[in-house]
Amino acid sequence: MIEGFVDIRDLEVRLGGTVLLEGVTCAVPQGAFLSILGPNGAGKTTLIRAMAGLNRYQGSIRYGGTELATLHPRERARRVCYVPQQSNGAVPFRVYELLQMARYAHGGTWRGGERIPPQEIRDTLSLCQAGELEQRLFCELSGGEQQKVSLAAALVQGGDVLLLDEPGTFLDPRMEDELFAILCELRDSRAVTIFIVTHDINRALLSSSHVLLLKGGRALFSGPVGTIADGEALKELFDTDFLFVPHPETGIAMAVPRRRNG
Repeated sequence: MIEGFVDIRDLEVRLGGTVLLEGVTCAVPQGAFLSILGPNGAGKTTLIRAMAGLNRYQGSIRYGGTELATLHPRERARRVCYVPQQSNGAVPFRVYELLQMARYAHGGTWRGGERIPPQEIRDTLSLCQAGELEQRLFCELSGGEQQKVSLAAALVQGGDVLLLDEPGTFLDPRMEDELFAILCELRDSRAVTIFIVTHDINRALLSSSHVLLLKGGRALFSGPVGTIADGEALKELFDTDFLFVPHPETGIAMAVPRRRNG
């Protein structure tokens, strides 16, 4: 396998005596957008947390040639930005204050660390289509608004790898469309390398450059997204037959579960 900007080799994660991930290998170039697909219990969140340095692992996770385990936590936070599935919605701070705190990895505590220029905060919120939320309390925002602000908070860390765990959960179609448009813009304009956990096959087909298919803690496939459009890999992944039809605007093949008799 050719080494990638993000390079995972023979990854294993155990919890007690239970193996959650085993032998997972994946490599992508800088600026890739990779979707992690798999059924419930496949190990998707376990993988993304290991990549964020939150789960102990055996094997190798390298970013730009540097092993994750060798990075000081502060340096790791500067390079790898993690957005969990659900943020703490009860955070009693204004959005502007929350983004200032997110710069903690760049020196001292959030009280004495590097201050972010106000214009940088405004630009980041604007990029995340959340400019009007700057003075709002985070705890008063909708789920979609909180997700956009959480993404902005990750971006002000300044990292070049972005890890997201099911960011579209609980979002309505418009909010989900906006969120993925933001992620695609980040990929295209800033060469941010994105790993995203999702259950939405078609969202992955439309937005991703690469996919990683996980089942039972093992990788069934890792590679360019277009190579799963024959249905065989998805059939093995979900134990379901799929039909593929072209998207009416883009022509990209979309997956439709085959109707079961009865």
